[in-house]
Amino acid sequence: NLSIRRKRQIFIRDSYQGTKASEKKEFEIAKDMFDKAGDYWKNAIRLAPNNYIEAQNWLNITGKLTDNLS
Repeated sequence: NLSIRRKRQIFIRDSYQGTKASEKKEFEIAKDMFDKAGDYWKNAIRLAPNNYIEAQNWLNITGKLTDNLS
């Protein structure tokens, strides 16, 4: 299992790569990177639900948040 810190690092990397792909109009790659970032955040929130309010907001804004975080 990855540590919460490592998951955060992966989220940051994938979000950055998604942003860069979007800027290059590589929207499918951007979507994939943002989806991966969302998956890591959901997992981190499951492990420590009160620690990642900003991540929960990001997931909610992007439509990636589900009630059960599955």
